[in-house]
Amino acid sequence: MKNKHKLPLPLPLAAVREFAILHPGCWQYVDMFIKDKGKGLPDWDDMCYLPLAASLAILSKYNDDNVNNAAFVSALAGWRMYKEIYSFAPELKQMLYDQADEDMVVPVEILYKLPYKTIFIDTSDGDREKGFFVFFEHDVNSLQIELRCVGMERIDGKIEYTNNLWLHIKSGWTISDGIDAGMHTVRTKNTKMSQHQLELLSEYYKQKISRYLQLILYICSENAEISVDENRQQRTHPLTTIPKDHYREVRQWDVGVKIAKMIKHANSATPESYTQRNLSDERNSPRPHTRRGHWHHYWVGSYKNNSRQLILKWIAPMFIGGTQDDIIVTKNIVENKKTSVLLQDKPKGNEERS
Repeated sequence: MKNKHKLPLPLPLAAVREFAILHPGCWQYVDMFIKDKGKGLPDWDDMCYLPLAASLAILSKYNDDNVNNAAFVSALAGWRMYKEIYSFAPELKQMLYDQADEDMVVPVEILYKLPYKTIFIDTSDGDREKGFFVFFEHDVNSLQIELRCVGMERIDGKIEYTNNLWLHIKSGWTISDGIDAGMHTVRTKNTKMSQHQLELLSEYYKQKISRYLQLILYICSENAEISVDENRQQRTHPLTTIPKDHYREVRQWDVGVKIAKMIKHANSATPESYTQRNLSDERNSPRPHTRRGHWHHYWVGSYKNNSRQLILKWIAPMFIGGTQDDIIVTKNIVENKKTSVLLQDKPKGNEERS
C-alpha cells in the first residue's frame, strides 16, 4: 500500500541518493578511506570528515578528475553521516545578507563552533530549492585548514552543483583575512583569465561567500534562535548507526522564526509615523533611520585552566528615532527535551570585548 503521507525528499538527501545511483559503490569507497585514516593513509584534522584528496581518488575510479566535483563528494559524504539541515526564515536571512558587505573582524576560530562537521543550510526562495553545504577541508599537501561552502540547486527537476567557495583558517586571522586568502588562491589558479575576468570572479566570490558566512556565523553565535519543528516527520536523536539514507534520518532546524515576526512588526512602522510622534523636536532629534545588525565578539575564561573560549553574538538592527518597541530583542533559546532555558543576553565573568 502506498504511503499517503509520503513527503518530497529534502534537497541534500535527494543529492545523496542520486549520487549513489550514478556512482555505484561510492559510499563503500568512502568507508575504506575513513577506516584507513592515519594508518595506511596520511592522517588529517578531525574537523574534516573526508579531505578532497580522498574524494579525488574515489572519483578517479569513475574516470572523473574534477576538483570541484571532489568538493561535492566530500560535502555529500560528510552530510550523510549527520543529516542536519538549517532553514532560515526569509526575513532573518535577508537581514543578515544586508550586512554582508561589512569587514568581518570576527576571529576565524569562531567557525570551530559549528555544531557538526558538515551541515546543509537551506536558502530556498519559494518554489526555488537551493542551499549550500558547509564543511571543513584539510589539504593534505599544504596542511591548510579551510571552511568550504558547496552550493546546490534543483533546476527543472535536476540537481545542479552551483559553486565551490572557501576561506582559509589560520590562528590569529579574522574572517576577512580568511576570505582574502581564499580569493588569492582563486586568482592564482586562474592564470589564463584576463584581468577583467579575474576582477569579476573575485567580486562574485567575495559577495557570495560573505553572504554564506553571515548565515554560518549566526548558527555559531551564542544568541541564535534555532529550534526543531516537532510537527515534521524526522529523527529526534543523533545518528548512531550506519546511515541508510532514509528520510527519517534527517533532522531539520528552523532558524529565526520568532525574530522574523519581530522584523515584520518593526518593518510595519513607517518613517512617517516616527515624524508624527513629536514634530516639535524635529530639529533636536536625529532623523528616523535603521541601524543595521552587526557582530559582537569577546573572549571569556583563562589560558591557565584551558577554559578560554570565543563568544559571538548577533546585535540585531534597531530603528533610531523610534521607541523602545522598535528594537528587535534577541535571546538565546536552548532546547533540551522538555526544558527550555533563556540565557541572559549579557556576558558574565572575566571578558575581553571587541
